[in-house]
Amino acid sequence: MKQLSLFTESVRDICAGRHRGNPQSVAAHKKIAETLPTARAEVYAMITLAGASGLTADELSANTGIPVNALSGRFTELKKDGLIHKIGTRPTRSGGVAAAYVAKTNHAS
Repeated sequence: MKQLSLFTESVRDICAGRHRGNPQSVAAHKKIAETLPTARAEVYAMITLAGASGLTADELSANTGIPVNALSGRFTELKKDGLIHKIGTRPTRSGGVAAAYVAKTNHAS
């Protein structure tokens, strides 16, 4: 199993490919970069606590009051690092659908 270094490492800008160095986007990432390892650890902990039923970013947002856009990047980082994986989709509060994820420790791949 991958060592959970996410608690101490700085987090790369997962949107760098989209914004291609846009100065405002680079500045926004620098502003929050210091808090990202803690935010990732907290999101991972909540997904782990959800067990086999998993969690969507929308559900976590509803339970914590943290906006979905502040959570979705952490889900993407955890997914890219192989710490969580998608188990299906569920309806969102806005009527759309969102991917539900479980921690790899809770659900066999």
